Amino acid sequence: QHKGFLPLVQQAWLVPTANADPAKNLTTKLKNLIRVLKIWKTNISYLKSFIQRVKSLIYLLETLELCRDLSIEEWNFRNILCGKLVSLLKMQKAY
Repeated sequence: QHKGFLPLVQQAWLVPTANADPAKNLTTKLKNLIRVLKIWKTNISYLKSFIQRVKSLIYLLETLELCRDLSIEEWNFRNILCGKLVSLLKMQKAY
């Protein structure tokens, strides 16, 4: 379900191997896929901290709104952040 997952798997699987034996070819492809997915896992582990930062910014804007009206830019920024938060939470759930 993650946006970049399937293309990553396809790219890793389509790497040519020099094995004539089909069993060794399959083993090589699986090992390559495992290697690529381990790298992907470390790159996507940023989600938790990124979600926390977005939540902090939304909280800051909501606190500011208690003191005064938000400007159009601030209001739009908060809406963008809320949309981004929903997207990140979906990515985290899929992960």
